[in-house]
Amino acid sequence: MKMKKSLVALCLSAGLLASVPGISLADVNYVPQNTSAAPTIPTADLQQLTWTPVDQSKVQSTQIAVGGQTLNVPGITGKVVAYSVPANIGELTLTLTSEVNKQTNVFAPNVLILDQNMTPSAYFPSSYFTYQAPGVMSADRLEGEMRLTPALGQQKLYVLVFTTEKDLQQTHHAAGSGEGLCQRDR
Repeated sequence: MKMKKSLVALCLSAGLLASVPGISLADVNYVPQNTSAAPTIPTADLQQLTWTPVDQSKVQSTQIAVGGQTLNVPGITGKVVAYSVPANIGELTLTLTSEVNKQTNVFAPNVLILDQNMTPSAYFPSSYFTYQAPGVMSADRLEGEMRLTPALGQQKLYVLVFTTEKDLQQTHHAAGSGEGLCQRDR
């Protein structure tokens, strides 16, 4: 009887240990942390931007042509959008959608995440945002989901959305569209 209990305990322990790697890997989020590919933006220029606060319970929508700001920094072309997001609520999931307009142009977003001290902490290049075909409730678009886990003590994160000259030179095939070509726009 004692041997059966030991064997059952051994089997249960082995089963629990075998599931540990799966459990620990499930919590890992892919966040492009290589900020060296992002344009270098002086802190003084970042501080001059108007950072729009985002309420996590609502969808934030911005028309770049109307609500965008100018940031004269090498590597950034056209208007930018600047958001401030509360960071003291735990893990954040931000979904950025850039819809194709009627002229088949699309803003190719790059996203630079800055901590509360305006230090770059993550960079999502335009290649991170993939083409999504239109659906019943959505249009042709570039879309990406960013999962962020702010450091303890962070009160705010800053999200800078911009495009680059390289992005403006690219084209993207839009499956099922009339002309089959969708150019990225400012």
